[in-house]
Amino acid sequence: MTHNDPTARRALRSSDSDVLGAALARLREKDAMLFVLHYCFEVPLAALLRIVMTTVAGEFRGYDWAAHIRDKLDSSHLEITRFLQAENVTWDDLDWHTSPAVRSIGERCGVNTLLPCLGCGQQKIPLIGLAVLRHHTDRAPAVTSKRPQ
Repeated sequence: MTHNDPTARRALRSSDSDVLGAALARLREKDAMLFVLHYCFEVPLAALLRIVMTTVAGEFRGYDWAAHIRDKLDSSHLEITRFLQAENVTWDDLDWHTSPAVRSIGERCGVNTLLPCLGCGQQKIPLIGLAVLRHHTDRAPAVTSKRPQ
């Protein structure tokens, strides 16, 4: 998120105690999006990797995007942890889904539409690809179906 983002500005200035929103406002928009999708909405790394690969990977073939995403998640986690420590708040004190900033990112990414994972059957995979791609690129990807016959 950037300080130009309306949700971030509200989190920084408001008295509604959206500490997580204020922490997210310190991150770049794409880093905050990845952090929220992975940690708040439990989007698997494989799904995040697919989103990133679809949006930018064609430009950088051979790059280790999984390591890049893990690095972004780790650095975001560290940045937010430092902010929370300065505010005397622990991770256990946070209620992720009541944060307006988290809800805003979730709405923009369309995480309210979930599908069961065909591989494990336990995780839920959000249909976030098209919403995220339209937000970050000029083109939407071709949607292909790989159903077992």
